[in-house]
This record gives sequence, structure tokens and C-alpha cells, in this order.
Amino acid sequence: MAALKQSNKRLTLKAKQLAHECPAWCLAWLPDPDQDIIFTGGADGTIKRWNISGTASKHADLFEDNDGDSNMNGKQENKSNDETDIVFELTNTGKKSVGISPITDIKCVPVQGAPNNYLLSTVSVDSFVRVYAINTNNSKLYQSNQNRNKYGNGNDENSAGIDEYKTYDMNERHKVYLCDQNGNRSPARDLEQYGGCWSSDINSDCSIIATGDQFGQIYLWSLYSEDDSKKIPTVLQAQVPLVKLHLKGQQKQQQSQPKLLRGAHAMVRGVTFNRRNPNLLAVSCQEAQRVEVFDIEKCVSIFSRKLTYKEIRDCVWHDGSDAAYLCVGCDDNFVHVYDTGHNKKNSKKALVASLASHKSCVTSVDFGKKQYVASGSMDNTVKLWDLTGKNDDKLIETHTDHSDQVWRVRFNEKKDKLASIGDDGYLCLYTMKY
Repeated sequence: MAALKQSNKRLTLKAKQLAHECPAWCLAWLPDPDQDIIFTGGADGTIKRWNISGTASKHADLFEDNDGDSNMNGKQENKSNDETDIVFELTNTGKKSVGISPITDIKCVPVQGAPNNYLLSTVSVDSFVRVYAINTNNSKLYQSNQNRNKYGNGNDENSAGIDEYKTYDMNERHKVYLCDQNGNRSPARDLEQYGGCWSSDINSDCSIIATGDQFGQIYLWSLYSEDDSKKIPTVLQAQVPLVKLHLKGQQKQQQSQPKLLRGAHAMVRGVTFNRRNPNLLAVSCQEAQRVEVFDIEKCVSIFSRKLTYKEIRDCVWHDGSDAAYLCVGCDDNFVHVYDTGHNKKNSKKALVASLASHKSCVTSVDFGKKQYVASGSMDNTVKLWDLTGKNDDKLIETHTDHSDQVWRVRFNEKKDKLASIGDDGYLCLYTMKY
């Protein structure tokens, strides 16, 4: 692989790799500051695992169960301890196929109290949510007596560091506990409207996975293997447009008022837990044009802002000292940053910044260290912003390394690297200088 030109910018492209020979819509870093590993999902229905050599040689062959492609780059040219001289190498060290259904979302969280163990959640267009157990020591997560009752029984003898743990079919009608606006749960019941899924997330204590459907309903599933009552999900309902159903004939005589249904185009596009508070869940729905924060312990909405009259594509919490900050990417071409601590209705203090420069829909956003924000867009660019800049000076860099729409940008755990992926199938890796 030829060395890429050095740059004095804060973001420097270090590697560009064809990750999928088709559009790729999502990626996630392993949440470990000592291991640079990326998971990507493509429209080909495969989840690929990438190791970044050139950062730490002891992790170069971290996964030995290479059922994917071999090294797609050339030889590593790492001959210096100076990071500016390192040639990074993206190596595909394994892949999983979920069939022909495209992967729309990937999230990864560490398992508390179990070193080197993680849970990876994926969503595919067929509305299946899959949770995988990962062990980076290439041994089974399930072997620990401490976790056996919590995360399964460990009977899979073919496990080689990544095992399918749970699956949820969101197109199936499930018995649920439906919550009203005050957090009161109904007895177990069937939902009148259900189906579809685009995104999911697991909270930081690995107790709950949240999945959203096409009607703006968020299912909270327990990940613990407990009694049957715990397997019934609790459902929260986000604010979405309602549709009047005018009844005819005998049905109209039985019900004088038009029936209200939830809009069928209210797909939950963004679902993200606050990593510092496992009870805070941010969601964005397609037709609602708002971002909403739920307290899943109380089952109530504690923050809601209608941002624009356009769709919200992505929402991400700040995981540093400003843990109440929420960044969203919108189809109005803006990046909006909100302080959810100002949760009074119509509080002007809630809006921290609105960042304008993209020429098309903003599909993805993420926080770096300190005051920096990265964004990706349908205009094929990756941009870096400084929230402390004045007025138009907040944009500090624009990168045009993708030839098609960028669908995901994510910083690693240390915030010193940024990865992006898009419709051109390429995975781009940048180093970040503060």
C-alpha cells in the first residue's frame, strides 16, 4: 500500500480500504482504548471485522478465525515510533453473513466486569435484530460461571470469539407492556401497529437492548436470561404524527369519533443510550422531525425538541464531561448540538450550536475530544467542526475521500482516530490531532 501524503490538518487520512463491494451503511469501533478494531456492515448482508495494524503489533493477528477475506492491502511499512510515519493497514480478520438482507446498524458495548468481552448488536433490512457475544481473547464469553446464567449456557462448541447470542424478529407480533405518557405500564397485550426496524442499541450495563419500529415505538428487551415475564418487552411511544381513520357503516355507529393511528412513516432512525447513564435513551423518528430523550427506568420522555421539518438521520451523546450534550444530523443539511440538561419546554438554552456547510443531508455525526464534532453527508464529504469557533469559523476541515454518499462517521474509544464508510463501499481511516 502506498504511503498517503502527510497533512498538517487535524484529521489526516491514513488508510482507504474497499470494505464491501457494495454500499456500506454502518460501522462501530470495539470500545477498548487498547485495541483498534472496527466492525462494518454492508448491503451484501455481511458484517466484517477489521484489525488496524500499525497501531500495536501485538494485536495484528487478534482474531485467528479468519473466515473472511485475507489481507487486502500491501505490506506494512511501520518502521518508526512516530505516528506521523506509520502506514496503517486495515486487515479483514473475519466476517459473518446474515443472508442477503443489508445491514443498517451496528453498535458495540463492553460487558461490565468481564474483561475482553463485548456485545455487538446489528439490525438488517428484514427487521431482524441480532446480538453477538465477542471475546477478544478468542475464548468463549459464556465459559465464565459469573456470566453463564446471565448470557447463556455456553453449549456452542464452534465458538471462536464471536457467537450469536440473541435474535429478535421485529416483524413478529409480540406481547408487550405498553407505557403511557406518565410511565404507567399496561398488562401484557398485543400492539395494534407493529413491524419494521432500522436501529438498536445496548445500554452500558448490558441489561437492556432498545429497538425501534416503523411506527415510532421503542421496544426495551431484557438481555438477562430470567423468568418469562422479563422476556416481554416494555414499549415506549415517541411523539409522531397521527393519522385519522374514518370508519364506515357499522363500525362508524359503534365509534362516533375517527380512530387515530400512528403514522406508518415514523421509522425510528436513531437509537442511542447515554454511556454514562444507562437509563437515558435518545431517539429520532423519521416523520416526527424531533429528537426525544427517555428515562427508561421511569418510562417517561424527559426531553423533546422539534428541530426542523426534515428527517433526523443520526443522534449521538457526548461521552465526556458534557454527558448531557446530544449531537444530531438532519436532512436540513445542518448539524445541531443540544444540551439536554435544559429540558424545560422551548428553552432557548438547549440549543448549543447549529452547524451549516454541508450541501446535502447530514447522515452521521460524532463527538471527538473536547469541542470537536465530525459529520458525514450525502454530499460525499466528511467535515470537522470546532464548537468554540465564532459564527462561520466553526468549520475547520472538509475531506472529500469518498466518491459517494457517506453514511457513517465514528471516533474510536481514545478519540484519536476517525473512521468513515459510505455508498462507495470504502472504509476510510483518519488520525486526529488535538
